[in-house]
Amino acid sequence: MEVEQIIAPEAPSPVALAPSMIATVSLSLPEVERGGRLADRTGLLLGLLELGLTDLAGVVPSVGDAVVSPGLSGAVRTGAESWTGALAVLSWEPLALRLRLCDDHQYCEDHLVDGGSAEEPAPAVAGLLQAVSARMGRAPSARSAEAWPSTGTGDPYAALLAGRSAAVVYGLREGPPDAVVGDKRADPVRRAVYVDPGLPVASWLGARRDARRGELLDARQGFGRAGVARPGSVVLLADEATVTLLDGKPALAWRLWREVDLRAPGDLRFVLPLATAALEAGEVAEAWSRLIALPAEVEGDPGVAALRVRVAEALGDNPAFDELLSAWQRAVPRDPAPVQRRIQLRLDAGRYQDAESLVDDLARRGRPEQAAQIELALAAALGRWEEAASRAEAQGLGAGRIRARAALQEGRPVELAGLRDDPSPAAQLLLARAALDEGRSAEAIALSRQALLGAPRDAEAYQLLGEAQGSEEGADSLARAARLQPQGPPFVPAGPSTAPGETGTGVQAQGAVE
Repeated sequence: MEVEQIIAPEAPSPVALAPSMIATVSLSLPEVERGGRLADRTGLLLGLLELGLTDLAGVVPSVGDAVVSPGLSGAVRTGAESWTGALAVLSWEPLALRLRLCDDHQYCEDHLVDGGSAEEPAPAVAGLLQAVSARMGRAPSARSAEAWPSTGTGDPYAALLAGRSAAVVYGLREGPPDAVVGDKRADPVRRAVYVDPGLPVASWLGARRDARRGELLDARQGFGRAGVARPGSVVLLADEATVTLLDGKPALAWRLWREVDLRAPGDLRFVLPLATAALEAGEVAEAWSRLIALPAEVEGDPGVAALRVRVAEALGDNPAFDELLSAWQRAVPRDPAPVQRRIQLRLDAGRYQDAESLVDDLARRGRPEQAAQIELALAAALGRWEEAASRAEAQGLGAGRIRARAALQEGRPVELAGLRDDPSPAAQLLLARAALDEGRSAEAIALSRQALLGAPRDAEAYQLLGEAQGSEEGADSLARAARLQPQGPPFVPAGPSTAPGETGTGVQAQGAVE
C-alpha cells in the first residue's frame, strides 16, 4: 500500500499546536448518490475512518451531522485543535482514496492511497490513518493500530451491510420508519449487527444509535461486543462506561472508567466523564483530585467549571465555593444558573447588598422577571420600603403588605383591613405581628400556625409563634422558637434550588416581603 502526501501550494506555513489539548476532526460527506450501492460502500469507508481516528490520542472525530460517539461527548474542548477532512474516492477498482486534511489555520495536505478493493477497503483506510497520525503528531493507543488493516470480517455481505448501516447513520441513505426500527430484517442498522455481531464497526454504529434512542442496555451490549472484537480501542471502552453510568450503574461505570484511565492517562477526552463517574460512585475526593490536576489552560472550560462546583458541593465546607461559582459564571456568559447560585449564597449569609450587585447580570442572562422580583425582595429586606412598594406596583403586585410591614417596623399605625382577606403566609405573619404587639397572643399563635401551613420552613413564622406562645405561657420565646424550628434549609417558595448545568428560580432574600 503506497501513501503519497501532496501539500497544497497555496497553504500558509503550519503553526505548532499544544499536544496536550484535544483535536476535533470534522469529516465532510463525500458527494455520492444517496441510497445506492456506492452510498453503502462510502458509508463503510467513513465508518472505518471515523473508528480509526478515535484511536489517535486526544482526537474527537465526527462525520457530517452525526452525533459523536458517547464516550467522546464529555471531552474538554477549550483550547482544542480544529481539523477538517474531506474524503474522496478517486477509483473503486482498484481502490484509490484521497483525504484532504486541513488545520484551523487552513493549512491543508492531500493524502493519497491506492490498492485494495471496494469489498475490503480497510487496508487503504489504514494507509490514510497512518498518514493522519503523522500529520497531526498524535500516535494511536497501544494495539489499536493492529486492527486498522482489517474490516473485521471475512464475509463480504456482512461488510456490505455494515456500510449500509453507516450510510443510514451518516445520512447517505434514508433511515427506516420508526415502526421497523430494531427489526433485524427491515432495519439496516439492526440487520448489520444481526448478520455479524462481531463486526466492530457495525456493533459500534448500532450501539451509538441505541444510545441516542435511550435504549441503554442494548447500547451497553453493543459497545461491549465491539470492544471484545477490537480490544485495543480505548474509545469503545469509554463508550460502554458512558452508557453504563447513564443506565444508573455508577459503581460498574467507575470500574470501566478506571480501566480507560489506565490505558489513556490524562487524555482530555475522558477526564470529565471519569470525574463524573467517580462522583456518582461516591469517590468524591478522587473526582476532586482529577479536576484540580487539570492544566491551567482549561480552567475556563464550561464543563470543568460546572463539575468543580458539583464536586465541591459534595465535599462540603469549601471556603472557595464562591470563587468556583464565579469561574463557572465567567465560563458560561449566557447561563443564569451560576448567577442564581451566587445570589442565593449571599442571601443565605445575609449579604443583601452584595446580592444586589449581581442582579443586573441575571437580567442580562435572560431572567429579567426574576431579577425584578429579587430587586423587590432585596429592597424590602434592606428596609427600603417605599422603593419596594414602588417596585411591587410596577410589577402589577399589591403594595399593601409592604406598606403594612413598613408601618410595623417604624411603629406607625397599620392599616390591616386589606390584609384580612389575603390568605398568603406573608399577610398572615403581618396580622400575627400586629396582634402580638397589641397583646392578643392567642390570635397571634393561630395566625402564625396558619402561615406555617403555606410556608412550613419560614424562620419568621417560627419566631413569631415562639414569641406568641412565650407571651401566652410566660416561657422564653427565643428558646421555644429554637426548639420548634426544624433542621434544614429555610423555606424557599419561589422554586427549587439550582444545580450546575440546570436553571431555576429558587432565589429569595430571607425577610423579604412575598
